Amino acid sequence: MREAWKRMQEGELERRNTRDALVSIAMAHANDEQLRVEALRLLFSDEDPSADEANERVAVDMLPHEPSAEIVRFLGGTAVDRNWQETVPSFVRSYTRPSEVYSDLDRPERQILQLLRPKQSVEQTIFDVFLHPPQRPEVPGINWAERTRADAWGLLTRLDNDGSIRASILGSPSTGAGSRDDAVVNALRACWNDLGCVPVTGEELAWLLSLAQPDSDHVRWWTQAASAIAGINDDRRLALKLYHAEPLRYTARARVDRFNQSKTSLLSELRGRINQRSTYRRSEREQGKQPPADDRLSTWQDKLAWADVIALMAIDDAISDDDVRKALFSHAELDHSDETTEYGGILRPSENAPDTYVSVLYPPRPAHRRGDDVFVASSDMIEQSDHALAHFHFHVQRWSNRGYAGPSWGDLEYALRHGRICVVFTGISRDELDVDVYFPSSEVVDLGSIRRRD
Repeated sequence: MREAWKRMQEGELERRNTRDALVSIAMAHANDEQLRVEALRLLFSDEDPSADEANERVAVDMLPHEPSAEIVRFLGGTAVDRNWQETVPSFVRSYTRPSEVYSDLDRPERQILQLLRPKQSVEQTIFDVFLHPPQRPEVPGINWAERTRADAWGLLTRLDNDGSIRASILGSPSTGAGSRDDAVVNALRACWNDLGCVPVTGEELAWLLSLAQPDSDHVRWWTQAASAIAGINDDRRLALKLYHAEPLRYTARARVDRFNQSKTSLLSELRGRINQRSTYRRSEREQGKQPPADDRLSTWQDKLAWADVIALMAIDDAISDDDVRKALFSHAELDHSDETTEYGGILRPSENAPDTYVSVLYPPRPAHRRGDDVFVASSDMIEQSDHALAHFHFHVQRWSNRGYAGPSWGDLEYALRHGRICVVFTGISRDELDVDVYFPSSEVVDLGSIRRRD
């Protein structure tokens, strides 16, 4: 590499070809780390007037996927020395990826971001990246701005568990003022003020932005949810998530008596319901994974928030409805007869009676059918589930499937990524389905089995 660089400087080799070869070496993760660093040193020593911009672009492209902390530090030192402000979003995306070596507060990316933007906090810098993601040439199937925005929001969530930093940023009148993203900031402020929470993941942020559209159904739903949440005391409000809004809206309208009940009282009522049913624990272990999650209410009752128990009670109300049960067993029949995929759908308010629920099935599209043990939610299902109480899918590859009664680790990851309460219905027999509810925070509660009704 050094010889080639020398020959390029002497005019024997073409500059562009030599640089391209070194960039390829630097970007190949399989290459020796020191070899890659030396390739970067040579590139960054280029004194050609156009080289600095090209080198900054190399750093921008490498950082979001760079696994080497040493190379991140090397790129960071150069970025700070040369004030490469265009690398800031890429350092944010690099920071987003979990590290097994550093805690979040000790990450090299954090130190670099502080040096690149010394007049504001790192969290404010990350929020700025979220608000103003870089615009890049379009690539079919890839929206770089939205990907960066989702990464920035996910990182903020990790650094700001209780939402206080984001609440402070959103509370500043200057945040978003005059920008083309006022609508995003306004939606986040409204979510915090009216629904008592901020989105956690990028998918949850997209959910909020859809809810914030001035559609009459969304406005009516939002008004009802905000009214319900306004009556909650501060202690209960602290634990709220976006997925609590619908069960709280429903409860305030259909079961307002529960708002006056303590968590202990609600748990006692729920426990009484479960004790009247058969429960089944998942026994099949996934290869290379931890044992299945415990699904007993007693295991999770201390960790569950008051609003979590409200949600469990609302789901239990829904599955106790005769029409919902009939629909669920009809959906299960369709899933059982289709060996190309798992089926799923949503429990959502009825259009004719919004204080009751209906079950709506969304069979995966042909391109998303990845086998009889995988469920892939369609874009239609996601887009039409803004007011949903829960997402659900089936484990009915066999009617006697009790070994798989409960969510897989992939199912738990789905709940976390989408920020949704989810339900899995598992076949115990042709006339019996076990019901497991699982939250984005990984709590799993077996509500017991339901039986087919004529």
